Amino acid sequence: MTPTLAHALEPIGVDLLGGLRALPTQTKFLQSNAQFKDYQGPFGSGKTEVLVWQAIILCTQIPNNRGLIGRFSYPELRDTTRKRFMEICPEALVKNARIPETGDGYVEFITNSVVLFRNLDNAEKYGSLSLGFFGIDEGSECPESVWNYLEGRVGRHWNDLRIPKDRHPYSPGYTVGNPGGRDWRWKRFHSDKRLEGYLGFTPMPRENEANLPPNYYERLSRGKPAWWVARYVLGKMGAMQGLVWPVWDDTLHIVRPFPIPRHWRRLTGHDHGKNNPTACLWTAVDLDGNLISFREYESSGPTIKEHVKHILAMERRHGDQIERRLADPSMFTRMVSVDRGGQAGDKWWSVALEYEQNGLDLEPGDNAMLASLERVNALLWPDPGHRFPVWHPRAGQLGSPHWFFFDSLERTAECMSKWRFKEHATEALGLREEPVDVDDHLPDCARYISTAFVEPSVDHRPKPEPTHREWQVERKKRIGREIRRSNKDESDVEYEEIY
Repeated sequence: MTPTLAHALEPIGVDLLGGLRALPTQTKFLQSNAQFKDYQGPFGSGKTEVLVWQAIILCTQIPNNRGLIGRFSYPELRDTTRKRFMEICPEALVKNARIPETGDGYVEFITNSVVLFRNLDNAEKYGSLSLGFFGIDEGSECPESVWNYLEGRVGRHWNDLRIPKDRHPYSPGYTVGNPGGRDWRWKRFHSDKRLEGYLGFTPMPRENEANLPPNYYERLSRGKPAWWVARYVLGKMGAMQGLVWPVWDDTLHIVRPFPIPRHWRRLTGHDHGKNNPTACLWTAVDLDGNLISFREYESSGPTIKEHVKHILAMERRHGDQIERRLADPSMFTRMVSVDRGGQAGDKWWSVALEYEQNGLDLEPGDNAMLASLERVNALLWPDPGHRFPVWHPRAGQLGSPHWFFFDSLERTAECMSKWRFKEHATEALGLREEPVDVDDHLPDCARYISTAFVEPSVDHRPKPEPTHREWQVERKKRIGREIRRSNKDESDVEYEEIY
């Protein structure tokens, strides 16, 4: 028989849920046998409760277990996560507890299992810990590296435990929190179905409304911006504050790959990095002027020669004929050579010249930040007078954007949909609007492409010879047009004679 939440709650003889009742999605989360889990939901959806319940179950079901409950910032860990844990955890289960005002603290259960409370601003300082499980509150606050580090800490202690698998599923790692857009949690738990052992849970909007004060969500939404309501009230994963391109919509801009006709114009955007990734975005232009980005490249570490080798190999493999290559203007900044005596030489060097010498001839793109951001936004905007192309699921309907992306460009879609403006300490007017310098390499490629203002492609393919039947039909149409034209001319003459 498949273990259920009821099986996990029976043996102790204590209400492990602290007098509360699990919602349908919370129950599915707690009963899931996925090795790693994520629970994303809006305000009032019971995220912290499910975090605490999962830890209590793992500590009461498996004696001598050791877990970590963490949050990125210590004040939030102390004032919210740890406080709520102590409110929910039944006192009958606690053997010993240390909850200092200025420290992390722990809770020891009657089963000799222990939960440690830790802030995660630097997860490496917990490198000596051997954990049976860990849970992260508000996972969107933490970088993915924190999860990866803690995931590496579970296993050794876990394998020594005598886990009653017939009683309840065991999940050594989980996270809860509000939606964070297309962040690492969305990709790992909710989007990429190829990752085995990772599973995401999203409660329905207002699933917990019966347990909240009257008109809770109405009062919460009052006076708030649309993105805030979408993220914190409706629980939409793509809603974030200060997005550079808030018009981004997967249902509009993402299309299934299709063969790009050879006569369509092709251009690329390039952004070079050494420690940061080097990026390239391939884009085609159809007969109506729509942009279709169909390939991406993002890699850190290799030399310019290796980057060029990979880029050209992909183009040769698909027979691409690139018309223009737009690149970051800073790549064209020249440096003069210096001889052994420290004197300026007669040779000049630039990153763009290095690319050219290895077979990739680049031209500087337009790096005017706000102008290029607005140009991309205009191309992504659903134009009420523009029809969706034939290769889009909504072909023929009005309201189409002018830029589309193959669904194989996962990294491009992730970066462009979550790119945000920098936050300022004050909301005073006149502050400079600049995007954050994180995951901006492929979006920068898109900026350079957008300001090229490439003309629509032209079909230069020779038209096939018409059949005899097609020739007869066209001849009759031409004769009819000539008759109508002559009749119109005669009527004009009669009109002049009469008047």
